[in-house]
Amino acid sequence: MRFESMFWPVKTRFFQCTDQRFRFLNLHPYGKANTICCHAAPPFAEGFLGLSDHEVLAEVVAVMRRMFKARPAHSFPSSP
Repeated sequence: MRFESMFWPVKTRFFQCTDQRFRFLNLHPYGKANTICCHAAPPFAEGFLGLSDHEVLAEVVAVMRRMFKARPAHSFPSSP
């Protein structure tokens, strides 16, 4: 997901959270500005079957907003 600006620590490469479904990789240190990758592995990923891309994105971003106490302006990534 590419955001207009970063609201997570710039130099930290991996983020864990208390939500077992997700692991995050900060791609900014690898040359992808304002970009973070979210991994959702089985069996947790199976819970997303039948959801739209927008619904999955909303769930991931909600977790990130809680993790980093992000402002509402950072609700969704910028358009691809």
